[in-house]
Amino acid sequence: MNEANYFCTADADYPEFFHYGLACPCYTHFTSPIRRYADILVHRLLAASIDLESLPKSMANKQRLTKVCDRMNMRNRNARNAGRASSDYHTYLFFRGKNIEEPASIT
Repeated sequence: MNEANYFCTADADYPEFFHYGLACPCYTHFTSPIRRYADILVHRLLAASIDLESLPKSMANKQRLTKVCDRMNMRNRNARNAGRASSDYHTYLFFRGKNIEEPASIT
């Protein structure tokens, strides 16, 4: 199963829209646009697609949208890695200097 990524649909083939876990051929996910920039972009694109709002000029450029998606993917990975590193570091701090001995047996 592939990691979820943001992408510009103009850069991807239709089969790449597939959601593996939901077995859904065409999938997008977003939450409240107050939470994340990615959700703001999706809301703007959806509003333009149903003619509620006009598409901002900055979002009409495929190359710019692709760069924005790549940057969001990189920052998402960096945030996840930072969280893991922080957890590892604080686990180390917790156990540092503690002499822990547990009886063990092999049966």
